[in-house]
Amino acid sequence: MSRNTENVPKGIRTKPGHCGEIRGQCLALACLKLLDEKVDGLLDELLRRVVFLAGALLVPAELKNRIEQRVRDLTPEKATELYMYTAAQMRIDQLLDADFPDVAEAFLDSEFKAATSWSVPGRAVHRLRQQLRLHFLRREWEEIQRYETPEGVPEQEKAAAKDAIEFFRGLASLKMDKGLAQDAETRFEKLQRAHPDVAAYAVNLHAARVALLLGQNSFGYLDAEKQGDAFRVISEGQGARSLFRDLTPDDEAILRLNNAVLFLAVRQPAQAIDSLDRIPATAKPQETAFAYRAIALARGGEPWLARGVLEAGVSQFGNSDTLEAARKNIQSETPYAGRVNIASDPDVVSTIKRSLHNLMALDPGEQARVLTAGNGNVGDFLLTQFREAAAAMIDLAPMMRALNADSIEDDISAVFKEILHARLGHIRWSVSDQGRGGFTPKEGPGERDFTIKKDAAVLAVGEAVMTRHKTTHKFTRGELKSHLEKLFAYATCPAYFHVTYEMSGDEAGVIEHLRKISSEILIEGIEFIRHEEIPFVDSAPRGFTAIYRSAAGMQTVHFLVLDFHQGRQKTAAKASDASNPRK
Repeated sequence: MSRNTENVPKGIRTKPGHCGEIRGQCLALACLKLLDEKVDGLLDELLRRVVFLAGALLVPAELKNRIEQRVRDLTPEKATELYMYTAAQMRIDQLLDADFPDVAEAFLDSEFKAATSWSVPGRAVHRLRQQLRLHFLRREWEEIQRYETPEGVPEQEKAAAKDAIEFFRGLASLKMDKGLAQDAETRFEKLQRAHPDVAAYAVNLHAARVALLLGQNSFGYLDAEKQGDAFRVISEGQGARSLFRDLTPDDEAILRLNNAVLFLAVRQPAQAIDSLDRIPATAKPQETAFAYRAIALARGGEPWLARGVLEAGVSQFGNSDTLEAARKNIQSETPYAGRVNIASDPDVVSTIKRSLHNLMALDPGEQARVLTAGNGNVGDFLLTQFREAAAAMIDLAPMMRALNADSIEDDISAVFKEILHARLGHIRWSVSDQGRGGFTPKEGPGERDFTIKKDAAVLAVGEAVMTRHKTTHKFTRGELKSHLEKLFAYATCPAYFHVTYEMSGDEAGVIEHLRKISSEILIEGIEFIRHEEIPFVDSAPRGFTAIYRSAAGMQTVHFLVLDFHQGRQKTAAKASDASNPRK
C-alpha cells in the first residue's frame, strides 16, 4: 500500500501512529507463539525505535516481566537515533503511557540536552506536561502541587502551561491518599468552563463528582438521599459522550467505567454491565473493568461468572489491589477506598484546535505579538516572513533560470507572492500582487506589487524592482528611488517593503545606494529618523530598515536585496571544477 496515501481510498488510510500501534500489538501476539530467542530479537528491534508499548504489553502477566525488563534496560545510547523532534517526543510519550517513568526521564533529559533552544512551537509546554506526568506516575503528589511554570517558557505559551499545571494538580487531588475530590472538582470545573471544547477536562470533572459521591468506599452503596445526585452525574457522563464528537476511545472508556461504578452504587448491576459492554474495543484495557464486571455479576446472582472474570483480570494485570479488593467485596462486602478512573493527559488535538481558533479571532497586532519573539509588531512578523520567503526564492534561482522565469520582474514577484501566501494564509492574511490602490502622479489608482491585508485592512505594501545594471547607471539609481517614493504614495500603513531583485552583480553597491536615498528622502510630512541593520545570520537576503516619522505615526521601510546574480556561487563552482582531479 502506498505510504503517502496516494491512490488509497480514504476509508482504509491509516492514521498517524497507527503502524506503531499495530507493531506493538503484533509483538504481543508474537510473544504467545514464537520461540524465546525470536521474541528477544523482536524486542531488540522494536524497542530501539518508537513502539506503542501499551500495545506490546497486552500479554499474560508472566510474559510482561520479560518485556518490562528489556524496556528498563533501554537507554538513549542504545536506542535508534531519531532526527525528528516529533518522533523523539512520541517515544517519550509511549514510555510514559506504558508506565516507565525512569526510562522516560532518561530520554527526556537526553532530548532536552540535544535541543538547541525552546523556540520550537509548543515544545516548552509539551516538555512541562511530560515532566508532570513523570511526577504523576511516581505518585509525587506534593511535587505536582508545588510545581510552577519554569523559566524559558515563551510568553505566548504561558497560559497553556498554567492550564497543564492546574490539570495535573486536579489529578493529584483525586489520587492522594486523603482524596481531595472537592479540590479536584473545583479545578476541573474552572478548566472546563474556560475551555469547554477540551474533553479531558469534562471527563475528569465527571470523575471528581463520582469520587465525591463514593467517598472512601468505591464498591459501597449510596444512601437514598444521594441517589438523585448519582443519577444526575451519570446523565452528565452520558451527555459528555455525545457532546464531544472527537472523544478518544480511552476517554469514552473512562466515562463508561465511572458510570458503571455509580450504577453499582445505586444497586443497578445490569446497567453497570451494559455500560461496561459499551466500552470501545480500541480503548486501553483497564483492570477496573474486570473488577466492576465481576462485582456486577456477583450482585446480579452469577458468582461463578464473577470468579471467571476475576481470573481473566489476574491473568492480564496480575493480582492487583483493585482485583483483590473486588474479590473480597464479593465474598464479604469489604469496603475499598479505591480511586476513580481518570484521563491522565489532556487531548492535545483539541487544545491545538482551540489555540488556532483563538489565534484567528485576534486582531493583526495581537496575532503578530503571539507569533514573534519578544512581542513583535506586524512589521517585525512580516519582515521574518518576507526574509524567509526571499531565502526560498534565492534557493530556487538556478531552477527558475532553467525555466527562463528569472528575467521578468512580474514572474519573480508572482512566485514570491505564492510563497508569502503559503506562509500567511493560516492566519487569514491575504497577499495580492498588482493590487490597485493609492495614487499615481496623475492621481489615478496605483498598482502595488505586494499588498498584505487582513480582511479589508491593509497591513503592509511592498514594491519590487529589478536592477539589471550597476548603480553607476543613472537609470538604476532612478528606479531604486522611484520605487521607494511609490511606497508612501500607495498606502498609509506602519510597514513597507522595498524588494530588489539584483541581477547585475552589484549587491553591495545597491545596498549602499539604498541607504543614501532612504536617508535623504524629500517627501513632505515624512522625516527620516535612523537606520537599523538586518542581521546576516542565514541564507535570507541582506538588507536594513529605515525608520520614519509622519503625521500617521512611526513608519518603517524594510529594504531587502535578493542576489539573483549569485556571482560568488558561480565563481566558486568554476574554481571547484578547475580543481577537480577526476577531469
